[in-house]
Amino acid sequence: MDTPRNWAGLARGLAAGTALLGMALFLLRLTGVLPDVFWALPPMVVSVLLLWWMTDRGVAAERRAERARLLESEERYRVASDHAAIGVAHVDHEGRFLRVSRRLCDILGYEPEELLTKTFQELTHPDELSRDISQLGRLQRGEIDSYTVEKRYIRKDGSTVWIELTAAAVRGPSGTVVSFMDVFTDVSDRKQAEAQAQRSEADYRALFENATVGIFRATVEGKLLAVNPALVAMLGHASADELRSRNIREVYANAGDRPRLLQQFEDGDIATGEVDWKRQDGTLLTVRVRMRQVHNAAGEPECIEGLAEDVTQRRSLEMQVRQAQRLEAVGRLAGGIAHDFNNVLTAITGFSGLLLEELPAEDPKRQDVLEIGAAAARAATLTRQLLAFSRKQVLQPVVLDLNTLVRTLDRMLQRLIGEDVKLEIALAPSLAAVRADPGQLEQVIMNLAVNARDAMPRGGRLTIETANVELDEAYARQHPGATPGPQVLLAVTDTGTGMDAETRSHIFEPFFTTKGPGQGTGLGLSTVYGIVQQSGGHIWVYSETGRGSTFKIYLPQAPEAVPAADVLTATGPVAGGRETVLLAEDDPAVRDVASEILAQKGYRVLRAPDGQSALEMARSHDGEIPLLVTDIVMPGMTGPELATALVAERPGVRVLYMSGYTDDSVVRHGVLMEGTPYLQKPFSSDALARKVREILNRP
Repeated sequence: MDTPRNWAGLARGLAAGTALLGMALFLLRLTGVLPDVFWALPPMVVSVLLLWWMTDRGVAAERRAERARLLESEERYRVASDHAAIGVAHVDHEGRFLRVSRRLCDILGYEPEELLTKTFQELTHPDELSRDISQLGRLQRGEIDSYTVEKRYIRKDGSTVWIELTAAAVRGPSGTVVSFMDVFTDVSDRKQAEAQAQRSEADYRALFENATVGIFRATVEGKLLAVNPALVAMLGHASADELRSRNIREVYANAGDRPRLLQQFEDGDIATGEVDWKRQDGTLLTVRVRMRQVHNAAGEPECIEGLAEDVTQRRSLEMQVRQAQRLEAVGRLAGGIAHDFNNVLTAITGFSGLLLEELPAEDPKRQDVLEIGAAAARAATLTRQLLAFSRKQVLQPVVLDLNTLVRTLDRMLQRLIGEDVKLEIALAPSLAAVRADPGQLEQVIMNLAVNARDAMPRGGRLTIETANVELDEAYARQHPGATPGPQVLLAVTDTGTGMDAETRSHIFEPFFTTKGPGQGTGLGLSTVYGIVQQSGGHIWVYSETGRGSTFKIYLPQAPEAVPAADVLTATGPVAGGRETVLLAEDDPAVRDVASEILAQKGYRVLRAPDGQSALEMARSHDGEIPLLVTDIVMPGMTGPELATALVAERPGVRVLYMSGYTDDSVVRHGVLMEGTPYLQKPFSSDALARKVREILNRP
């Protein structure tokens, strides 16, 4: 049934087509579009040709439309790729660029025609090439459809640019990979930012790890979150983990110090203060802490960051400097008092000596005069100690062997300290020589021995040691007054009661004593301090309560060898003379007593109250003046200035200086110029007469 209907439909279609074809032929014939020869062909042929022509025209039109669509699509692709923020390229199997976008050319610094002559291998940074080729091989083999990687490309000017590359395979009709489409994104800014962040992190980490001050981060409750190596070392821990296991509250020696610091956060986010911390072994150190409170996004305290600087040594040095300044001020006062007091004692001693010579042996007043002289002698001892502390006494230094000096004092020291104190002496062999006043060094050792004996009321051990040492710059920085270089050490150690820090800070001050009334003047250690300082040395004490004390004295090594001992000749009775002596002394009492002493010995005395008067008196004197006796410190012209002027006018004049302390023009840094005759006030009549005769008898 269906077949007749199908055939009928086909017939009707052919009829309609034939009608249409006929109509078309009729129209073409009328328009003359086709040549006449065309119409001379058989009608069937004409119909076939016309049908073919019409079909070809339709196919061509369709091709043109398709080509137009392709061109439009390509134009859209070109416009999109040229104006996009990313670069796009079409690459063949060999890596050659087939098509490139304008943006890619800008990224790499090439013109399009230049870039089309390049391959990706030429432009890839050498360090990235092997990895890139490996990934491309996987893409070619179909193992992956695409890959994304960050890599460096070399621009035309030789600079490097970081690119995020996404490469995708382009497959043909058979499914094989025929080429690649690559997308290039310039990520140089991001990589630079990442590198900067890494550098910042590295710098921060280096600062944290290598800082010389302690750095920490802790919770508000005190749990340590982070600590740097400096803090670990400062607190004496073996590792950061060990320190982090502690709560920072445990570090504070005084439990109230941390809450006091945290209270500052009520007024701001910074808290500072100086507190005592405990090391792992329990020892204390003084720390300057600066803390910052860190808040979270909600504005609540999240943690505390802090810096901790160990200022223990700095505070110790500051205390030493303050003590040295205090001692210097007290020393100036003591020196001035001693100088004035010595003038008074000189008059007392001199006049009592003159009076004693006039009284017969059976006179009951002689005992009173002797007591006056003894009291003056005791007072003179005190002034000498004050002058030693103030470094204004006159030293007569020689090159000596400290070992020999200690050996000569051995028996005397043993008697001094008593039988219940054992004396041990450890002398270093080949000890270097020192340049010092032997009498003053003996006084130093004796005073230290007495001080040690008093610190051991139940007996103990006293050790005296010598050694050659080298003080370095670090020690000198930590001990004000010390001089770096080769030194000779004299150490005196006892096993006595020791001293606390407060006592140690005052022991060298004159009249400071821990003994009861009547048991000491408090000048022993101040004398030691002054002698050592004046000798160019340095003294340091190490002591703890209940653990004894060690006094270490450092004296500069002398470059010279110790000379052979001089043989001292015994002096005979004090003789007088007939020579003229020019006496210059500003203190009337001293001038009177010295003048009377010399006159009683037969000398002719020219008395002058000051240097200028003495010089004028010498100019008006016709006879010889073989000796000038002058005080060092006088108003106007000093003793040394007078001596210089007088010797210039009278070259044969000899000079004897006297003073309660010395002047810088004669004494350099408290040490008398070698060979200068000097008489220390207060002096006895016998001492003055003997010294004058000694100088006049010299060749």
